[in-house]
Amino acid sequence: MIAADLLAVGFAAAVQRLSVEQETSDRVANLRVAVESHRLVGQATGILVERHHILPAVAFERLRRASQRRNVKVRDLARLVIETGLEPEEA
Repeated sequence: MIAADLLAVGFAAAVQRLSVEQETSDRVANLRVAVESHRLVGQATGILVERHHILPAVAFERLRRASQRRNVKVRDLARLVIETGLEPEEA
């Protein structure tokens, strides 16, 4: 192999490593968002369960329906319920 070939192989390996590192970083970021979303939805669901003495599935369904009607993500609506104390339909 000549020097140019060795350089090309080394460069390709470096690019591959950077690609893998970026994919890993993206996955970690996505997992963090998922965990935070789960926490918010769980907390808002718990608030509704306690407030209305309903089953968790019923509370989640209220959040889901309200989020669809308002065209917002469930986690964003859950955050509003937690921060304001409003019902999902009012938040």
